[in-house]
Amino acid sequence: MENYEERRSVLLKYLYIYLGKDLWIKNIINAMVNQLKNGEKVTLKQFNAIMKFIERERPFVGMTREEVKKYFIPIIGQTRKKEVSDAINLFEL
Repeated sequence: MENYEERRSVLLKYLYIYLGKDLWIKNIINAMVNQLKNGEKVTLKQFNAIMKFIERERPFVGMTREEVKKYFIPIIGQTRKKEVSDAINLFEL
């Protein structure tokens, strides 16, 4: 759990910096901040969207994308699956 909290703090620090900039992925960053603040993990797809920014940060320069991903793996979770509505299930009958 300590690894999670440490990695979460590091990622949140950079996400807040990116929110101060005029980036086209601001909605994704906002969603990631909210998920991390609520104790949830971010999806791999979300993380990949900010990878090009993260890999340029001083602590991660010189690391491969795979190494950066491994560093943040404690806070990367499974892709969210949308629940199927019961109305759709009625059509199967």
